[in-house]
Amino acid sequence: LKIFSAIGLGLAALLAAGCGGGGSSDLASGAGDVSISLTDAAGDFVAYSVDISSLQLVKQNGTKVSALPTASRVDFTQYTDLSELLTVASVPSGSYTQVILNLDYSNADVEVEDASGNVQKATLHDSAGNPLTALSVTLDLASGNPLVIIPGVPASLALDFDLSASNQVDLSGSTPVVTVDPFLVADLSLD
Repeated sequence: LKIFSAIGLGLAALLAAGCGGGGSSDLASGAGDVSISLTDAAGDFVAYSVDISSLQLVKQNGTKVSALPTASRVDFTQYTDLSELLTVASVPSGSYTQVILNLDYSNADVEVEDASGNVQKATLHDSAGNPLTALSVTLDLASGNPLVIIPGVPASLALDFDLSASNQVDLSGSTPVVTVDPFLVADLSLD
């Protein structure tokens, strides 16, 4: 147990050292690995399955790097108490300041439960009231705290797609209507 604690502390120290300052010249070559996971806060959805068509990391200089090799179907209701490893990607070294998550709602399965316990499939709209087929969410990482990828140093990016904050449910009609305005939070700490 002491060995694992020492290894964990060593990894945390390396990660902390990698997150500090440093210019782009010391990060220009090589590639490193980043583990990307998804989670969600608890909500009233019975199902919330959508396709993640792409996930890109954006360097400080604007270069976009794909971090998801293929589209993935995700049911966000399954991740309220745990994180799901979405991908482990090998990406070029550097400092990444943005995450772009592209969601495909064209075949989404979103089901809500009313106060009586009835479950119904919902109709989806964007914030302007239009039928929802796709959304692109850009998340700026905190200034001064980019995702730093260095060869040999594990990095972690946890994305929290908060269903409660991202969706407004209207149960007044015969079919529930869900208005989607995504709220995404990132955490760079290594669990």
